[in-house]
Amino acid sequence: MKMKILKREKRICACCMEEHEVKTVRIREQTIFKDCKVNYDAIYTYCDVADELYMDECQIQENDIRVKDAYREKNGLLTSMDIFNIRGKYGITQRDLCALLGWGGKTITRYESHQVQDRAHDMILKKIDSDPVWFLSLLEEAKGMVSEDSYRKYYDTANLLCNQKDSNGEENVIRAMIDARLSRNMSQKELSEKTGIAQAEISRLENGTRNPSIKLLQRLADGMGMVLHVTFTPKGA
Repeated sequence: MKMKILKREKRICACCMEEHEVKTVRIREQTIFKDCKVNYDAIYTYCDVADELYMDECQIQENDIRVKDAYREKNGLLTSMDIFNIRGKYGITQRDLCALLGWGGKTITRYESHQVQDRAHDMILKKIDSDPVWFLSLLEEAKGMVSEDSYRKYYDTANLLCNQKDSNGEENVIRAMIDARLSRNMSQKELSEKTGIAQAEISRLENGTRNPSIKLLQRLADGMGMVLHVTFTPKGA
């Protein structure tokens, strides 16, 4: 068994109950999780006196997450840290992200720790990561579920991500639609009432699941009291 020593500390050993140098070590292990064989780095405490490995409560929890993250990686799912980093990218809390997605309030907390997400939720989180325009659409739909200060912070962050992203034409249209509506301080419901276009249809347009026609864009522009312009600009201009 090959151990890599991570830390040495002189203290009372919980294994032999004597004071001596106790080592925190890492060992490569293999286990079965959900009928899948996974390899992972386990963290233990090692007692030289008893020649025993043991785990404290924190190490038990950490190793549980390591097993599940190894399973996630092997099966193409986001790891707990991946999910944490997606939240960090937008600066959004666990609770507010759940509100945007219509999930239970503790769902993200569980996914960032002990519970492996299903593939449907994994795909949604990956889309959030790659598509700040869709995030803005979700944010608008959940506007009343987060504080005003949080809404503005999330909006500014996502909008900055949109500007940094090399957008294609479709994403530019979607972002222009959302920005135009927000500049008029209109909700999707209010725009629906002005244009006669169902709110669900506007939602699909803004989250990119439906491509708008020029005629539909014109109706949206009229409802916002704006003029629709379509231009062809040389690349790099």
